[in-house]
Amino acid sequence: MGKDKKRVRRGGILPFELEEVEAQRRITGFSGLPPLAEALRAGGATDAIEQGPQSRRRQRERGLSEAQLAESSCLLLAAGGEHFDDFETLCGDEGLAEPIGHELPSPTRAKEYLYAFHDGAPGEDGGSGHRRPLDAGGVAQEAGPLVALGSALRATVAAMQTCGPVAEATADVDATITESSKVEAKMTCEGVRGYQPVVALWAEQDVVLHDEFRDGNVPAATALLRLVQRAVEALPEGVERVYLRCDSAGTS
Repeated sequence: MGKDKKRVRRGGILPFELEEVEAQRRITGFSGLPPLAEALRAGGATDAIEQGPQSRRRQRERGLSEAQLAESSCLLLAAGGEHFDDFETLCGDEGLAEPIGHELPSPTRAKEYLYAFHDGAPGEDGGSGHRRPLDAGGVAQEAGPLVALGSALRATVAAMQTCGPVAEATADVDATITESSKVEAKMTCEGVRGYQPVVALWAEQDVVLHDEFRDGNVPAATALLRLVQRAVEALPEGVERVYLRCDSAGTS
């Protein structure tokens, strides 16, 4: 190939020159996503996932690592994606893959990754019909790859406290009913089928401390004390005062 042709346009109010190069370049419309990937890695989230338990399915496979698949899911959400099919836009974007250091998964691969979290116990195959065991309150116990995600969440919390330390922590606990058309979705108190995840948010840092993804028929007040205790345990050093904020479910 010959030398690239360059065209320089001068002038304008701002003190810069626009240089156009007529050559094949990898470009992307998602230039805001690489800094998010960098933040996940700098905060230790990807390392925590890589060092944690993995599903047997993932251990047999080659290609994207557990951490890269988790990171890709975060990038999809940040880009406004809501469905597996939205990965079609990102997985073929070479301009995005180059700065983050890996390609993004196809919709099928992303679906397989997320479905593997249904492992009944560490090492069991996802999609094999096994479900994670339930505790006395009907809440699924965390096991396998979910433990690694929990470690990644705590690493992120600690990193945010390091960058901008605060002395107070208000745990804002709330459950939200999410409708679902899935066959296994349970009937909720609102008369629709779905799920009722509960989240404990650190209000001052705007980061999740702990969460539990629950079936729709599990009352919001179920094992709420345990969730709050785990949220408090996730707080990093430097927090001197802890407050709790929740709705009527917390008084049950």
